[in-house]
Amino acid sequence: MNFQTTERFKFVCQYKRKGENMRTYVKLLFNSEGKPPLEVVKDMRSLGFRPEVGEFDFSIGWKLPSEYGEIVTNLHKMLHGSKVLYSLVTREED
Repeated sequence: MNFQTTERFKFVCQYKRKGENMRTYVKLLFNSEGKPPLEVVKDMRSLGFRPEVGEFDFSIGWKLPSEYGEIVTNLHKMLHGSKVLYSLVTREED
């Protein structure tokens, strides 16, 4: 994990209260010189992300801070070199 990811991980872990369900939302920005969007969709689904309609492209639920770390690490590795940019938003699930 890079510095920014590590700091975000610490923040999310401090914020999360025991027993609460959390959901991390992902917004993707594709590049015409990068990986084809349908391949990215397939890869995202293989990591456990579900497609969303609206403001975000995908989301994934989790409960433990260690799950968050694994999710973010796997997402970053999967998109590395693909020329696909991403942003994350994490919220408590209703």
